[in-house]
Amino acid sequence: MFDKYQKVTHRVVDYSDLEDFINEHYKSDYEIIAANEWNNYTCYSVNVEKKEFDEYEKDKLADFSECGIRIILLDLCNKGLIEEGDYLIKVSW
Repeated sequence: MFDKYQKVTHRVVDYSDLEDFINEHYKSDYEIIAANEWNNYTCYSVNVEKKEFDEYEKDKLADFSECGIRIILLDLCNKGLIEEGDYLIKVSW
């Protein structure tokens, strides 16, 4: 029996729902697919834990159009808008 895996609980979210939430919160036109160069019919896993940003992350968040989803989710978590944990983002358009 194959046993080289780890059981993980994810919060599953559709990319468009997450994109809407991000744009509503940040008052932006963030395009999650383009910014992260995601493909159709895929899922992306992101681990989110509260932490202080380092200088690189602060710079990326300041240039929001170039910001990756991990940094945005960390910011939302630090602000108490989403929970810590593993997120599975479903992409299908």
